[in-house]
Amino acid sequence: DYVVISFDAATALHGIRFRVRGNRIKLIAHAQSAPEAGDLLFRLETLGKELGISRGVYLYFTGELAGGGYFECRTADLPRREMADSLVFSAGEHLPKLPDFCRTEFVAGVPADGMVAVKAYAFPAPALEPWNEALTALKWRPDGFIYPLLALPELSPESAVLLPELGNDFFRRNGSWVPAVPEPPECNRELKQYLATFFPEGFGDDAFLGCALVAARVAQRDFAAIRPVMAVFPEALAPRRIRRQLQSTVLLLSLWLAVGLWYMGQAIYTYASARTRLVTSIDDLTSKTMELERKLKSQEKNQKEYKRILELSNGDRDFLGRLALLSGILPDDVLLSNVRAAENAWELTLLTESEELDLGRELRRLAGFKLTGLQQRAMNSSITSITAKLTAVPPAAPEEKK
Repeated sequence: DYVVISFDAATALHGIRFRVRGNRIKLIAHAQSAPEAGDLLFRLETLGKELGISRGVYLYFTGELAGGGYFECRTADLPRREMADSLVFSAGEHLPKLPDFCRTEFVAGVPADGMVAVKAYAFPAPALEPWNEALTALKWRPDGFIYPLLALPELSPESAVLLPELGNDFFRRNGSWVPAVPEPPECNRELKQYLATFFPEGFGDDAFLGCALVAARVAQRDFAAIRPVMAVFPEALAPRRIRRQLQSTVLLLSLWLAVGLWYMGQAIYTYASARTRLVTSIDDLTSKTMELERKLKSQEKNQKEYKRILELSNGDRDFLGRLALLSGILPDDVLLSNVRAAENAWELTLLTESEELDLGRELRRLAGFKLTGLQQRAMNSSITSITAKLTAVPPAAPEEKK
């Protein structure tokens, strides 16, 4: 069984007890307690007796905590704890005042492109202290606190929602608070249609609307995913059944771990033996491979040398003769400092002190060569360096006699 207890700013209490069967909720009992009936501890104890609260009951609270505030925003899709910390900073941007010792609970939508729409409720941690004291005295262990609007489903934009736990001064419509003056419009019509799908036999009058809303959210299968976010009460008040479940889980995990370690030991021994044999084989193969690679590298080196020798071209057989011709045409004030001769091209470096020398004209006189490039630059105030490129011209083929 489940029990949901709601409270408003004046701590007027309403509660329902129900059972969940599939997607249907059967109301078992409902009760209420006005503030003037006594202090919080006495009224909770009385309400608990009427609802039959015991250790086996799942217990949730809902309402408006003093100093709390609700807001909606879009933020980065983060893990649960990081999201809670991030929403503390977001609360300062969306609420008139950031609660002292701020804590948050939230419901996130479906992520898209790394962002997610979030409904969040921020409240000061000290606001829970009166409830913690009363619950400790009663030895009740609540499962969580759910702000009513966090349980609200997606409604049409024109739908108006006015919950008794949140007061009668404002109603909620299209994601905003709207003043309920001079009179609020017809509220909760669409919400009651939604709740009727869970409570086919009804849930009592409108004073229990917040309880029914949270009950409908608790009854849904995906509630388990957000349950940890709603566990805002101290760990000392956590239900003992959760501790027993944790103890059973730890015991099963220990047994599973012991069996797993035994099998792992067997597998490690088998693996170690096989690994030793494999390492020995690998070392032997590695040694042979290195010897083959050494021989292969030696053969590749020899092959490259043979190929280089085979691809050598004949040099210029008439190099000295051409050099003699070049010496004959160069003026006396020109010094040939460097010659780079390829198969069919020469590159000459010449030095001269003459400023009016037409070296190109002289080089064009060299038989068997064509001047293809000529550059000059001053090395200092008196010496000029000239670089000339000459390309060998093949001799013309002899004409055939007719």
